[in-house]
Amino acid sequence: MPSRRGLHWASVVFFVLLGLLFATHPLWAQQRPSTTASVGWVLFGLALFSVSACTWARFLASAHPADAVSEHRSAAGETAVEIRLRTVLPLATALTGAVWAALAIWALVAGGPTGAGLLAVPFMLLFAAVVPDPLRALSRRPSLRLDADGVDLRGWSLDAHLDWDDVVAVDIAVPRPQRPVVRLTGTATAPSLRRTWHRLVLNLDQRVEEPVVDLPFLALDDAGRVVAFLTILRGLPREERLVQLAGAGPAFLRDRLPPQS
Repeated sequence: MPSRRGLHWASVVFFVLLGLLFATHPLWAQQRPSTTASVGWVLFGLALFSVSACTWARFLASAHPADAVSEHRSAAGETAVEIRLRTVLPLATALTGAVWAALAIWALVAGGPTGAGLLAVPFMLLFAAVVPDPLRALSRRPSLRLDADGVDLRGWSLDAHLDWDDVVAVDIAVPRPQRPVVRLTGTATAPSLRRTWHRLVLNLDQRVEEPVVDLPFLALDDAGRVVAFLTILRGLPREERLVQLAGAGPAFLRDRLPPQS
């Protein structure tokens, strides 16, 4: 029985080869197609490539936790740790939306704005709507910042802050099917909790009413280690948090040390 990862690689290879077949069709076709038809063949091939890109980004992209972690000093000389969030999935999503929207525009032009091409308009609007927010996520330089006082998140579409004194639990939740998150749960009132969602069309981070801060699992290079480190920090007094942040914590997040509590 092939592994799930093997099936994902097989899917990537299949759609790459299929996309290559369609994209190069104007070059090897016995009868050279028109310019309009050639553009359609190429766009359809690129659309199939984008399916591979999404599969790779979602399931196969390599993680580099050592490169995602950096340390910073505050004006008071205290250490803060910043974990850069992954943006490969928003990038693949934006490219996919753009290519399929371009294919729909081609269908609109080829079919005529008063004829069959009108059937492409809903698809054009649908795929075009997918593009702006992933592009904005790329420009936000998303990251998770940890210091002795609390957590600051600059996510794909969410800005949030929560003090450690208001965190009652760190765990993994699944608010949507296939969309697990690392969840920091605050107290019922959580006076330090601040959340602002930014969107142009779609929310990349789910809006929830509960006093929580959610980090998409797919945005973290090593979600397990992040959960473990957040759990350790939550259970420590402030001075010991400083020791962890300035000591073994960054090395642990870079996958170079076992957890130390």
